[in-house]
Amino acid sequence: MTFKEFFNPRDVEDAIISHRWTNDEVSYQDYPQYLSGLRSGDGWTKILQACRIARFAGYLWVWYDSCCIDKRSSAELSEAIKSMYKWYASSEVFYVFLSDVHPSEQDDCIAPEGLLQQDLAHYQWPADETMPQVSKETRYSSPPSAGSAESNVTTLHERFREREFQKSEWFTRGWTLQELLAPACVYFFNSRFEYIGSRYDHKNLIAQTTGAHVACLGRRQYVHSASIGTRMIWASSRKTTREEDLAYCLFDVNMPLLYGEGQTNAFMRLQLELIRKSDDETIFSWARQSTTFEIRGTYRWKGLLAQSPADFGNSNVSK
Repeated sequence: MTFKEFFNPRDVEDAIISHRWTNDEVSYQDYPQYLSGLRSGDGWTKILQACRIARFAGYLWVWYDSCCIDKRSSAELSEAIKSMYKWYASSEVFYVFLSDVHPSEQDDCIAPEGLLQQDLAHYQWPADETMPQVSKETRYSSPPSAGSAESNVTTLHERFREREFQKSEWFTRGWTLQELLAPACVYFFNSRFEYIGSRYDHKNLIAQTTGAHVACLGRRQYVHSASIGTRMIWASSRKTTREEDLAYCLFDVNMPLLYGEGQTNAFMRLQLELIRKSDDETIFSWARQSTTFEIRGTYRWKGLLAQSPADFGNSNVSK
């Protein structure tokens, strides 16, 4: 495995990986130690599984955030954060690893490559959630016998636990909102890296969990037709590790990253930028309840703009 830099995301057919970070993620500078076998851990296991799954799906390149960004360079980190939505939107396929979604104890472990060969290659994808148009003969070996695709998918869903899926922490994080909505195709894997279905397969479950419109989960073009207020509602209950990221991660907006400015200032700048680019008045539709107003010195906050996406949680914008 090796790194290669692509200056235009449309120049590469790649798979992008989404996951919840752990304490032993592989950084860009530590990558050689893992590759040489000097170090190991869950983060390295995720990278190996990502490469294995992508390889069997016919992709030569994988983008994995922890090791594909040199965070020692503030310029590179800033560029990456500002470009992520564009990268996600232009990716060929998006794989989500849900480490807190587990298969039932009675389920047999099925290798990721087996799932991809049998389920992903031969599943009848809806027209709005298709696999990339690459010859299946060049991607998959040993296709299943005629009629087995349906039984494989049925088995897949029989062991898929809806409740645990909906409770996954992945659906509560700020950065994962654009990871859910921006890509053309999103495929989910459980803690054993077994394929458990696509965004299209589970669009109703995801809509119930996140508040996002079912139409936006089925057809990506509907995301851009959703009002600013509606998209703020989708983000109103999400959390980020760094408070400013709650503003930086929400929209495809190019604004300077000023870590240390605080969530309120960052979110104010985001709203001002949205107002500059759009005449969508739903940005003023936030409705924080008066009983929860925060005291600011000797007065209550009553500005025109919201302080946080959470202020849109009580919005009366049509969902």
